[in-house]
Amino acid sequence: MLNKENKEAMEQERGPDGLPIKPSDNRAPESVTEAIALKEKQQEDMKEYNKEVEEQKRIKREEFFEFFKEAKSEIELNWSNISDDDCICLSKIIGNYPMDALTKVELGGNYIGFEGCNQLFKALEKQQLLRTVKLSWNRLQHLAFESLCLMLGNNHPLDTLELNGNNISNRGTALLSKALETNTHLTTLDISNNWIGNSGIQILSDSLASKNSTLQTLDLSKNKIAAKGVEYLNVMLRSNRGITSLDVSHNNLIDGGVKRLADALLMNCTLTKLNLNNNWIGDAEATCLAVALKTNSTLLWLDIGYNNIQVDGHRSFLKGLEENETLKYLGLGQAHFTDKDVSSLTFALEKNKSLSALDLSGNSFGDCTVKELASVLKNKNSSLKEIILNDNPIGSKGVQELEELRRSRPELDIVFSPKEPHNGKRKFNH
Repeated sequence: MLNKENKEAMEQERGPDGLPIKPSDNRAPESVTEAIALKEKQQEDMKEYNKEVEEQKRIKREEFFEFFKEAKSEIELNWSNISDDDCICLSKIIGNYPMDALTKVELGGNYIGFEGCNQLFKALEKQQLLRTVKLSWNRLQHLAFESLCLMLGNNHPLDTLELNGNNISNRGTALLSKALETNTHLTTLDISNNWIGNSGIQILSDSLASKNSTLQTLDLSKNKIAAKGVEYLNVMLRSNRGITSLDVSHNNLIDGGVKRLADALLMNCTLTKLNLNNNWIGDAEATCLAVALKTNSTLLWLDIGYNNIQVDGHRSFLKGLEENETLKYLGLGQAHFTDKDVSSLTFALEKNKSLSALDLSGNSFGDCTVKELASVLKNKNSSLKEIILNDNPIGSKGVQELEELRRSRPELDIVFSPKEPHNGKRKFNH
């Protein structure tokens, strides 16, 4: 006769349907052979599980890319967790497109490596109307450049290529440089946020100096470039007649780097935009740039903000600005300007008649400076159309001066977000 405990044990061993529950396999093996057999079974189960997972991924991938099987003119899948396998699948779909289908492909912020990239560019090479490819923030590195450089070397009509944030080193730069020597279509190249360094710049500059005149916009920011690398850029800019926009911000151009670029500006007649912010530029470099500004007649846009220029450098640079007749935009954000520099600044604005936009954000201008700036802009300068004064310690009196300036110069765009006493951004415009 069963006692109460035996009955409860039997009831716990059966499920809701009354069928016995399968015993758990969590018990410890009782022998070596049983342990080996159990391990082999677990491995087989894991293989079956992985097969099911991969099959589910394949089905989901096909469902996801089903939309793209009908030829598109643009494919935009930025930050979409695209893997190498996904990219290979997409490449096969693109391979079936007509040759005149695609014009733009954007796959930034994904997980595409060299296999997916090589398959992608093999498919893209057939697209004769393709003009823009953006693959920023992936995992390309130099191994992914084989098909890309073959496509560029064969003079594909692509004109815009963005590869920033891809761990490109001097090896990848060497492959790109070789392709640029024969390419006559690419006009915009963004390879910022990589690891090109001085040796990569040397290779790139050699190709651009005399073997390419079609590239116009080159972004080399955040690439560990030092003064030695700028020597190569200097030589390139002296002979290159194609590049109009150069960004070398966020590098390490101390110890004479910017001085050499200033020398290049004396001879270069095509560069219209130069970004030098965040480069530890000091007074000596600012003085050399001032000399270049006096004679250069092509540069329209210059940013030297977020550097280490002090009072003497400000005065020298602003003297150069007085004599410049072509510059339209000047960036002087966080340039260590204080109220002591206001006379040099206002005098430069009185003399200069070409500047239309001035960024003075992040400095230490107070009410007195604003009063003098407003006076000059109301009475002695009519060319400036935008002034940015964000993050300056301008008080209530300064705000009143800006409001009065806005009323007298309604066409002047005044952007102002003070440190104190107000919070929030103000934009004084009509």
